[in-house]
Amino acid sequence: MPSQHYAISEAAIVVVSLWGAWRLLRMHQTSMANPFAALGGLLFGLAAAVGTLRFITGKIDEWAHIHQVISQVGGLFGMALIGVGFMVAQEIDKRRRYLIIKGVSAATLSVLVAHIWPMLTAPIFIIWAAIAVVYAFRLSADSRRDKLMAASFTSFILISILLIRKSPFLEVEIAWHLYHLSIALWLFAITHILSKARLRLPL
Repeated sequence: MPSQHYAISEAAIVVVSLWGAWRLLRMHQTSMANPFAALGGLLFGLAAAVGTLRFITGKIDEWAHIHQVISQVGGLFGMALIGVGFMVAQEIDKRRRYLIIKGVSAATLSVLVAHIWPMLTAPIFIIWAAIAVVYAFRLSADSRRDKLMAASFTSFILISILLIRKSPFLEVEIAWHLYHLSIALWLFAITHILSKARLRLPL
């Protein structure tokens, strides 16, 4: 089967990331989380854009390395920034600046550590994804059910990585498309969640 079909699900991530960034930045005044989450989503979109061009142009081998590097680095930093976005979305002004400095510093350090020890990339990514899930649950919501829904949709990235990406029960082509489409769905979901985020009440 021609490899061009792999570009379809990659392109879905590009489209959703651009829409998500537009929506989050448009609502920047309601939540300081939005610029961080928007940039994080765009980094996922950048990796997907490279993948889309890689398969459309047929430069499978030539672009394989750069696609891998951008996917790993961009994906990790993007996940970290999205985690920071969830952290910042829920804090009052006097703690927000502290969390921004702390969060962005930790995100940058995460990328540096992963660069030095590549085997730590996946564990660090999972940690940031887990942080996003925890803070998604802590978002102010009308009910516990809404909190669980937010956390569940935010955790979809973990489910995709652990159960879909390299599933032994799926053909390679099916796993590829399901994985990338699940990332697009996840980006759509967290955009919706964060665009409605409001300050949480003190515990």
